[in-house]
Order: sequence, then C-alpha cells, then structure tokens
Amino acid sequence: MKLDIKQLKSEFESELNTQNWFKNIGNHSLDTDKNFAPFCVKFAKFEQLSKLLKSNEWSDIDLDIFAEICCFSDQILRQYSLTDELAGAAREILSVKKDHLIQDIRAHDLPAETYDYSVLPIVLRAFQEYGIRKICPNFRIDFNTNLLKILNLGYLPCGWKHNAPKLRQAYNPITFVGDSVRQRDKFSYGDGVLYVY
Repeated sequence: MKLDIKQLKSEFESELNTQNWFKNIGNHSLDTDKNFAPFCVKFAKFEQLSKLLKSNEWSDIDLDIFAEICCFSDQILRQYSLTDELAGAAREILSVKKDHLIQDIRAHDLPAETYDYSVLPIVLRAFQEYGIRKICPNFRIDFNTNLLKILNLGYLPCGWKHNAPKLRQAYNPITFVGDSVRQRDKFSYGDGVLYVY
C-alpha cells in the first residue's frame, strides 16, 4: 500500500495543538495517572531541564523506539524508504512552525535545546508512527504519539529514567534476523519513568 503523504500530513497537522504547547509547563497539580497514561510520570524541576533534555537515556529511548519503527517498516511491511519519507514530511510540517515554536520556547524561558531534543524528535517519530499505522492498523508502537498528546496538553516531555535493567540474552550472530527480532525484548511503558515539565 502506498501512502498519500500530502493527505497524511494534512491529517496529522490537524492533530497538532501547537498553540497550547508549553502553556502548562511547571504546573504540577493535575492528576498524573489520568493525563499522562500509559506513562509513569515524574515532574522535573526547572533546574533539571537542560540536563534531562541532553541525557543519554532520553536520546537512547528515542533511538530504541526508532529502531523498532525501522524494524517494523523494513522487515514486516517491506517498505524500506518509508521511515525516511515520513521523516522528511514531518520536517516539512515543523519547518513552517519552527520560528514560532522557538519564540514560544524563549518566551517560556525554556532551555535552547528544547526544540532539538524534545519537540523535533517527538513530532518526527509520532508522524512515523502515524503513517505506519495507516498502512497497518495493528502497529502497536505509540510511544511518541503519547508524548505528542502530552505536548498538546501544554506540558513538555523532557527526559527518561530506566528502571533497574533487565537481564538480556547474549547476541547470537547465527540467529536468523526475523527470529531475533521476534525474540528480542520489546519496549514496555513500565521500563522507566517519563520526566515532564
């Protein structure tokens, strides 16, 4: 199935509530279970923001989810360039809004890296998840889609802290790639805590 990227962009853009982004930052009084499910959330302090945004764990969770998206696209859908096409379209969506978003980030005294380390990767990956879900409604990766919901509520997802590490099986280079993908430990929301400001 071939996606109509132009139509997909239009549909996705209508789900971006950018005028509400950052409106609730620092407001930690709401019921976290209701607003932030399926995440286990910990509220960040302003002083922690820059460190959390640039942390390895925040970058690593993005890379882990991206690897899952690519794996699904390449091995299950057999559409090898799909993730690149979707990433390009997401960048187009954000390029129109970038200046305004950076002004909002500055107006709220958020760290300069907020756009590059949070907003851009969340929207880019959420669009990839959205596009793949149009082809395969059973696609279950929704990590960034859920982060986007938090952005739309006016909060800033800004970090990730893994729980105690799980024991992993040793790498076996002889194992068939398809089998290793099916057997690999998949992401679970219970694997860590999302930091939100």
